[in-house]
Amino acid sequence: MSGEGSRGRWRWLGWFLPLGLFVSIGVVLFLSPSPCTDNSRLYRVRADFEWILQAWAMFEDDYGRSPASIDELMTPPPRPDRTTLRYLEVPPNDPWTGVQYLSRVHPDGHLTLTSWGADQVLGGEGWDADISSDDIGRPR
Repeated sequence: MSGEGSRGRWRWLGWFLPLGLFVSIGVVLFLSPSPCTDNSRLYRVRADFEWILQAWAMFEDDYGRSPASIDELMTPPPRPDRTTLRYLEVPPNDPWTGVQYLSRVHPDGHLTLTSWGADQVLGGEGWDADISSDDIGRPR
């Protein structure tokens, strides 16, 4: 009888040991900073830049001029046929800060969008490097 009692205890250990191991691995993976988050933010920035630049080009095609700012893509003036198209519903925000990307409209109507990367400081390397819409399509 004493042998069966100890076997019962080992049976519980057989369940709790893998469960404890599974939970501890999950906690480590969940709480550790992952480079995947920065990688996904980088892809999001590039996708946002392409999306905004596409909306910019559509505005230019429809109005024959460049928008004055990104805000004009969200609230454009009425068109000659009295219809109003919204090119952007909301301004895409920088995934590292949650605020609008830095934007500059050049005198020739060219738009440059910028994210300062993970560190939110001008310059940097790796994940901290600045990302510019002028670099879209070039290897990082």
